[in-house]
Amino acid sequence: MREKIQWASLLILGSFLTATIYIDIKVSSGTLSSLGLAFLRLFWASVGILIFQLISKRSFAVELVDLLPLGLLGIFGQGIPVLLVIIATRMTDSAVSSLFTNTSPLWALLLCFFLKREKLSWVKVIGIMLGIVGIIFVLFFHANKSVLFSLSPTVTLGLIAAVGAAMGFASFNVFGGRFGKKYGALKVNLYSFFIATFFSLPFVAFFTGFSFEEFFSMHSLLVGMLAGVFATALPRIIQISALKHFSASVVTMFFLLVPPFATLFEILFFHSSFSIYFVFGGLLSLVGIYLTQWGKKA
Repeated sequence: MREKIQWASLLILGSFLTATIYIDIKVSSGTLSSLGLAFLRLFWASVGILIFQLISKRSFAVELVDLLPLGLLGIFGQGIPVLLVIIATRMTDSAVSSLFTNTSPLWALLLCFFLKREKLSWVKVIGIMLGIVGIIFVLFFHANKSVLFSLSPTVTLGLIAAVGAAMGFASFNVFGGRFGKKYGALKVNLYSFFIATFFSLPFVAFFTGFSFEEFFSMHSLLVGMLAGVFATALPRIIQISALKHFSASVVTMFFLLVPPFATLFEILFFHSSFSIYFVFGGLLSLVGIYLTQWGKKA
């Protein structure tokens, strides 16, 4: 029982740390481009997981035939979604971005239904419906006004980016599952982060030129380490390690605390306000997302 409480506390810490990425995105908006921050987050996340792998003396070996699919998973399931999260947060706000990007379990369920022909239980169907209704509430009532009918082009693009990120993360979970069973989830994350980092190098070089002010200043290095190690690698390690003690549905439940934490940060540090309808819609979506993971095992 004591061990369960300790791991539950670590999962809460993991969700808190994950939510700090939205602070990193906001405070770096004037110094780091979206592409630059995405690169730094991927790079430092790779370093963080690599250090953990070395300390725990785990194998790094993968079959050569799996490198290409792992690379595609890294690019489309990690690299591009990480960039889209940053774009979405800067075009909307932390609360909306975190809620929409955390709808990835809904998209994963739909991908499994349409591509793998997996059957949906009535609990999962209810979860999808609640998630959609909650999102509608969020769109209609944000800061006591209807977002749906007053969307600026910037906010619209931000919402599209957030949904794109959620779909990317969902594809990583759906198509990366067999590699997780074969190599372990942490190794799959390590390879996907590293490959996404190297894939982004030419784009970062072309669009930013790796300017000293953007990438090598103390502020940029600090933000990159916070985003990569503390907001990405460490929570991922906690999440994967916790699967030895809890089912996947329970671990998912704890990480549904990310949007509430992100919303709290938005209120405390950036002085945003939200209507009771927005809060209700957000909670409804989170309940729906949890129901889609009901009974899921590690």
